[in-house]
Amino acid sequence: MGTRVVVMSARPGRIKLDHTVPLDHLRHCSVKTIALFTALKAELTEAVREEVLATQAANANPVA
Repeated sequence: MGTRVVVMSARPGRIKLDHTVPLDHLRHCSVKTIALFTALKAELTEAVREEVLATQAANANPVA
């Protein structure tokens, strides 16, 4: 994870979420077990998941 993570919307491509990661740089791999990292990862993953589901729904019901 970088020092900043941006999640884009599917269409139109807009910034959906912009997070500064408040973890010190030069991170050891054990940072993955810290609660803050886990919470950030879950939030970002859910934001991407929402976009995937929205895109799938739009493609299943195209506008005539």
